Amino acid sequence: MKLLTECLESTELNIADAIIFMSSTLESLNIINSDIDGMDNLINSSIAFLKSLDVDAEKEFLVRHRRRLVPKRLDNNRDNAANISFKTFYRKEYKSVLDELTSLMKNNLESCIGTIKPLYNMFNPPVSRNNLSETGIQDAMSFLPKKFVVDPLHLPVELEVLYDQCKEVETVSDVAAASEQTKKMLPIANRMCRLLCTAPVTVAGNERSFSKLKLIKNYLRTTQSDSRLSDLLLLSSEKDIVDDIKLDLIAKQWSIIKKRRICI
Repeated sequence: MKLLTECLESTELNIADAIIFMSSTLESLNIINSDIDGMDNLINSSIAFLKSLDVDAEKEFLVRHRRRLVPKRLDNNRDNAANISFKTFYRKEYKSVLDELTSLMKNNLESCIGTIKPLYNMFNPPVSRNNLSETGIQDAMSFLPKKFVVDPLHLPVELEVLYDQCKEVETVSDVAAASEQTKKMLPIANRMCRLLCTAPVTVAGNERSFSKLKLIKNYLRTTQSDSRLSDLLLLSSEKDIVDDIKLDLIAKQWSIIKKRRICI
């Protein structure tokens, strides 16, 4: 999910590729959910990670999960007492999380595909004249602004010419590049293609910022100014960039701004 979020936040991404990323991620999650050995590998990796932090996972599990016995009045045989093992419990927890996650992703994916399906069918490689239909063209034209007047007979002709230029392309980005090269000759097809290449909007960055705010604005920093709080949030949110900054170089640049009493 972290990799998917990073892909969805990339500046060069378009809606069609975003749908492909989400579909492949959903397939991977379904495979993990149905693969018991793969789930055991996840549990083993979690145990190894906790061991690196000096935490005994199975001991903590036994402390927090007592053995659940069947009441005697229902069954006096202790051999069939309910006993949930360590891996069984966490397999159940993993499956409940994955079921919820895949359900939400599937609903969002179906909604997104249903919304842009006319454009997706037109420009998703391999492009072909067989993708053109009167109904599909009418549905795709509904995405254009109302003030943009288009002759319904012009669009199929422009799309056929564009398809001839994109017989060997493999991605939507390649179709968009070919459309951009011929935008003066095929303006309507280029506009339709640009609509499909609209960048998807995510709120992952905003969510992370609010999570960082809880960590940064603690009771020791309640009197700081808004500008300082904004700067600290920026440094914490963009940690990947901040880690590559050379502090020695920044200190030297700061020292030569004006004459200082201390040599740095």
